[in-house]
Amino acid sequence: MPRKTIAKRKVPFTIVEDHVLTDESITGSSKLVYVMLCQHADKDGKCYPSLARLAKLCSLSRPTIIKAIRSLEGHEKLFVDKTTGKSNIYWIGDQSNTDTGTSKNKAHELDSVNYIFSSKEFTDLWRKYAGLSYRILPLEYKLAKKDIQEIGGINQLKKVIARAFNRDIFPFNKNEPITYKIVHSHLSSLLNSAEPKEKKEPSCPACGSKGGYASLGGGRYECNKCETVWKE
Repeated sequence: MPRKTIAKRKVPFTIVEDHVLTDESITGSSKLVYVMLCQHADKDGKCYPSLARLAKLCSLSRPTIIKAIRSLEGHEKLFVDKTTGKSNIYWIGDQSNTDTGTSKNKAHELDSVNYIFSSKEFTDLWRKYAGLSYRILPLEYKLAKKDIQEIGGINQLKKVIARAFNRDIFPFNKNEPITYKIVHSHLSSLLNSAEPKEKKEPSCPACGSKGGYASLGGGRYECNKCETVWKE
Protein backbone atom coordinates (compact mmCIF):
# COMPACT_ATOMS: atom_id res chain seq x y z
CA MET A 1 0.00 0.00 0.00
CA PRO A 2 1.58 3.30 -1.07
CA ARG A 3 2.55 5.68 1.71
CA LYS A 4 0.35 8.68 2.04
CA THR A 5 2.29 11.90 1.65
CA ILE A 6 1.35 15.11 3.42
CA ALA A 7 1.67 18.21 1.30
CA LYS A 8 3.65 21.05 2.79
CA ARG A 9 1.57 24.04 3.77
CA LYS A 10 2.02 26.87 1.33
CA VAL A 11 0.53 29.66 3.38
CA PRO A 12 1.82 33.00 4.66
CA PHE A 13 3.50 32.83 8.06
CA THR A 14 4.78 35.18 10.74
CA ILE A 15 8.17 34.97 12.45
CA VAL A 16 8.15 35.67 16.19
CA GLU A 17 11.25 35.62 18.40
CA ASP A 18 11.41 32.79 20.94
CA HIS A 19 12.71 35.10 23.67
CA VAL A 20 9.38 36.94 23.61
CA LEU A 21 7.18 33.84 23.54
CA THR A 22 9.12 32.11 26.33
CA ASP A 23 9.40 35.13 28.63
CA GLU A 24 7.20 34.21 31.60
CA SER A 25 7.10 37.82 32.81
CA ILE A 26 5.12 38.87 29.72
CA THR A 27 1.36 38.26 29.80
CA GLY A 28 -0.50 36.25 27.20
CA SER A 29 -2.34 39.30 25.91
CA SER A 30 0.95 41.18 25.48
CA LYS A 31 2.42 38.24 23.57
CA LEU A 32 -0.64 38.15 21.31
CA VAL A 33 -0.29 41.86 20.56
CA TYR A 34 3.41 41.32 19.82
CA VAL A 35 2.58 38.49 17.40
CA MET A 36 0.10 40.73 15.61
CA LEU A 37 2.66 43.53 15.36
CA CYS A 38 5.13 41.01 13.89
CA GLN A 39 2.48 40.09 11.35
CA HIS A 40 2.27 43.73 10.23
CA ALA A 41 6.00 44.53 10.36
CA ASP A 42 8.20 45.08 7.34
CA LYS A 43 11.74 43.69 6.95
CA ASP A 44 13.10 46.44 9.22
CA GLY A 45 10.66 45.62 12.01
CA LYS A 46 8.51 48.69 11.40
CA CYS A 47 4.71 48.76 11.41
CA TYR A 48 1.88 51.16 12.22
CA PRO A 49 -1.46 49.39 12.73
CA SER A 50 -4.05 51.47 14.57
CA LEU A 51 -5.16 50.60 18.09
CA ALA A 52 -8.61 49.84 16.70
CA ARG A 53 -7.18 47.34 14.22
CA LEU A 54 -5.05 45.64 16.88
CA ALA A 55 -8.06 45.42 19.20
CA LYS A 56 -10.18 43.84 16.45
CA LEU A 57 -7.54 41.33 15.31
CA CYS A 58 -6.58 40.32 18.86
CA SER A 59 -10.19 40.31 20.14
CA LEU A 60 -9.08 42.52 23.00
CA SER A 61 -10.34 45.84 24.31
CA ARG A 62 -8.56 49.08 23.44
CA PRO A 63 -7.38 49.62 27.07
CA THR A 64 -5.93 46.09 27.09
CA ILE A 65 -4.07 46.79 23.85
CA ILE A 66 -2.63 50.00 25.30
CA LYS A 67 -1.60 48.19 28.49
CA ALA A 68 0.04 45.42 26.45
CA ILE A 69 2.01 47.90 24.34
CA ARG A 70 3.26 49.68 27.47
CA SER A 71 4.25 46.33 28.94
CA LEU A 72 6.20 45.38 25.82
CA GLU A 73 7.93 48.77 25.92
CA GLY A 74 8.86 48.17 29.55
CA HIS A 75 10.34 44.80 28.64
CA GLU A 76 12.25 46.48 25.77
CA LYS A 77 10.64 44.20 23.20
CA LEU A 78 9.13 47.13 21.40
CA PHE A 79 9.95 50.74 20.59
CA VAL A 80 7.06 53.15 20.04
CA ASP A 81 7.46 56.34 18.04
CA LYS A 82 4.43 58.34 19.11
CA THR A 83 3.00 60.72 16.52
CA THR A 84 0.27 63.31 16.83
CA GLY A 85 -2.94 62.71 14.89
CA LYS A 86 -1.65 59.51 13.30
CA SER A 87 -1.13 55.87 14.25
CA ASN A 88 1.94 55.19 16.35
CA ILE A 89 4.93 53.71 14.58
CA TYR A 90 6.09 50.47 16.20
CA TRP A 91 9.58 49.00 15.88
CA ILE A 92 9.76 45.39 16.96
CA GLY A 93 12.61 43.00 17.57
CA ASP A 94 16.24 43.64 18.46
CA GLN A 95 15.30 46.16 21.17
CA SER A 96 16.38 44.18 24.19
CA ASN A 97 18.99 41.92 25.68
CA THR A 98 18.01 38.54 24.29
CA ASP A 99 20.49 36.52 26.37
CA THR A 100 18.76 33.59 28.06
CA GLY A 101 21.70 32.39 30.14
CA THR A 102 22.77 33.36 33.61
CA SER A 103 24.51 36.60 34.42
CA LYS A 104 27.80 34.72 34.46
CA ASN A 105 27.37 33.94 30.78
CA LYS A 106 26.66 37.52 29.78
CA ALA A 107 29.43 39.38 28.02
CA HIS A 108 29.38 42.54 30.09
CA GLU A 109 33.04 43.41 29.64
CA LEU A 110 33.05 47.03 28.54
CA ASP A 111 35.81 46.43 26.00
CA SER A 112 34.14 43.39 24.47
CA VAL A 113 32.47 43.52 21.06
CA ASN A 114 29.93 41.09 22.54
CA TYR A 115 28.83 43.58 25.19
CA ILE A 116 25.06 43.46 25.60
CA PHE A 117 23.97 47.03 24.88
CA SER A 118 20.33 47.80 25.72
CA SER A 119 18.32 50.57 24.13
CA LYS A 120 17.88 52.19 27.56
CA GLU A 121 21.64 52.29 28.10
CA PHE A 122 22.15 53.91 24.72
CA THR A 123 19.38 56.43 25.42
CA ASP A 124 20.93 57.35 28.79
CA LEU A 125 24.38 57.69 27.24
CA TRP A 126 23.22 59.86 24.36
CA ARG A 127 21.00 62.11 26.48
CA LYS A 128 23.96 62.75 28.79
CA TYR A 129 25.27 64.98 25.99
CA ALA A 130 22.25 65.77 23.82
CA GLY A 131 19.78 66.53 26.62
CA LEU A 132 16.87 64.67 28.19
CA SER A 133 14.39 65.78 25.53
CA TYR A 134 16.22 64.03 22.69
CA ARG A 135 14.18 61.20 21.17
CA ILE A 136 16.24 58.17 20.21
CA LEU A 137 15.21 56.52 16.95
CA PRO A 138 15.43 52.72 16.66
CA LEU A 139 17.67 53.12 13.60
CA GLU A 140 20.19 55.06 15.73
CA TYR A 141 20.21 52.30 18.34
CA LYS A 142 20.79 49.66 15.67
CA LEU A 143 23.65 51.71 14.20
CA ALA A 144 25.22 52.05 17.65
CA LYS A 145 25.05 48.28 18.24
CA LYS A 146 26.67 47.71 14.87
CA ASP A 147 29.39 50.27 15.60
CA ILE A 148 30.27 48.55 18.89
CA GLN A 149 31.14 45.46 16.88
CA GLU A 150 33.32 47.47 14.50
CA ILE A 151 35.24 49.70 16.92
CA GLY A 152 35.85 47.23 19.74
CA GLY A 153 33.42 47.72 22.59
CA ILE A 154 31.24 50.12 24.52
CA ASN A 155 34.16 52.11 25.94
CA GLN A 156 35.20 53.03 22.42
CA LEU A 157 31.65 54.08 21.61
CA LYS A 158 31.52 56.27 24.72
CA LYS A 159 34.76 57.92 23.61
CA VAL A 160 33.36 58.54 20.13
CA ILE A 161 30.15 60.11 21.45
CA ALA A 162 32.04 62.33 23.92
CA ARG A 163 34.30 63.54 21.11
CA ALA A 164 31.32 64.22 18.86
CA PHE A 165 30.03 66.79 21.34
CA ASN A 166 33.45 68.41 21.76
CA ARG A 167 33.49 71.34 19.33
CA ASP A 168 37.31 71.44 19.38
CA ILE A 169 37.40 67.91 17.94
CA PHE A 170 34.23 67.70 15.90
CA PRO A 171 33.06 71.10 14.69
CA PHE A 172 29.65 71.07 13.03
CA ASN A 173 26.86 73.46 12.19
CA LYS A 174 25.82 74.96 15.51
CA ASN A 175 22.28 75.43 14.21
CA GLU A 176 21.97 71.76 13.33
CA PRO A 177 21.27 69.30 16.18
CA ILE A 178 23.75 66.46 16.23
CA THR A 179 22.29 62.98 15.77
CA TYR A 180 23.85 59.55 16.08
CA LYS A 181 23.44 59.13 12.34
CA ILE A 182 25.93 62.02 11.94
CA VAL A 183 28.28 60.38 14.46
CA HIS A 184 28.02 57.08 12.59
CA SER A 185 28.99 58.74 9.31
CA HIS A 186 32.12 60.24 10.96
CA LEU A 187 32.92 57.20 13.09
CA SER A 188 36.45 56.63 11.82
CA SER A 189 37.58 60.26 12.13
CA LEU A 190 36.08 60.59 15.62
CA LEU A 191 37.71 57.38 16.78
CA ASN A 192 41.14 58.35 15.51
CA SER A 193 41.07 62.08 16.23
CA ALA A 194 43.61 63.44 18.67
CA GLU A 195 42.50 64.85 21.99
CA PRO A 196 42.52 68.66 22.02
CA LYS A 197 45.53 70.27 23.65
CA GLU A 198 44.87 71.77 27.03
CA LYS A 199 44.65 75.52 26.76
CA LYS A 200 47.52 77.32 28.46
CA GLU A 201 46.41 79.69 31.20
CA PRO A 202 47.78 83.21 30.54
CA SER A 203 50.21 84.45 33.18
CA CYS A 204 51.36 88.00 33.84
CA PRO A 205 54.90 88.54 32.47
CA ALA A 206 55.58 91.13 35.19
CA CYS A 207 54.46 89.45 38.43
CA GLY A 208 53.85 85.89 37.25
CA SER A 209 50.25 85.86 38.46
CA LYS A 210 48.02 83.22 36.81
CA GLY A 211 44.27 83.43 36.46
CA GLY A 212 43.92 86.91 37.95
CA TYR A 213 43.49 88.90 34.76
CA ALA A 214 40.91 90.63 32.59
CA SER A 215 40.62 89.84 28.89
CA LEU A 216 40.74 93.00 26.78
CA GLY A 217 40.18 91.22 23.48
CA GLY A 218 42.54 90.62 20.59
CA GLY A 219 44.74 88.43 22.77
CA ARG A 220 45.40 91.30 25.21
CA TYR A 221 45.13 90.87 28.98
CA GLU A 222 45.41 93.12 32.05
CA CYS A 223 46.75 91.73 35.32
CA ASN A 224 44.39 92.29 38.25
CA LYS A 225 47.34 92.29 40.65
CA CYS A 226 49.86 94.71 39.10
CA GLU A 227 47.70 96.15 36.26
CA THR A 228 50.27 95.19 33.64
CA VAL A 229 48.82 94.90 30.11
CA TRP A 230 50.31 92.30 27.78
CA LYS A 231 49.49 90.38 24.62
CA GLU A 232 49.71 86.61 24.14
